[in-house]
Amino acid sequence: MSLLKVSVKQIDTAAIGETVFATVSQVNSVQANVANVGGEVSSQRFNTSASSNTFTLVQNVNSANSVLVSLSGVVQVPEEAYVVSGNVLTLSNSVPLLSNLRLEVRYL
Repeated sequence: MSLLKVSVKQIDTAAIGETVFATVSQVNSVQANVANVGGEVSSQRFNTSASSNTFTLVQNVNSANSVLVSLSGVVQVPEEAYVVSGNVLTLSNSVPLLSNLRLEVRYL
């Protein structure tokens, strides 16, 4: 397992809202289908199938804007390229997908 070192500075959020900035100082590749950070799932990876365009997420999300989805490294547009209902992500493709494309979902 690879290590991820994150440092967070304490900042005054009154002027900028509730945004928190983090600096990543070291990242190594993690080869897993589900990545955990601080006990919460941060991302999931799937391989596509020509027979289905739905994927079951490990957690419910509020909307398509609650996740960042990439297909073979290309970031997809929420509500246009995919929709989410609860824990089911559906790609909005009108033609069958090729099998074994990498789909990555990052929880925001």
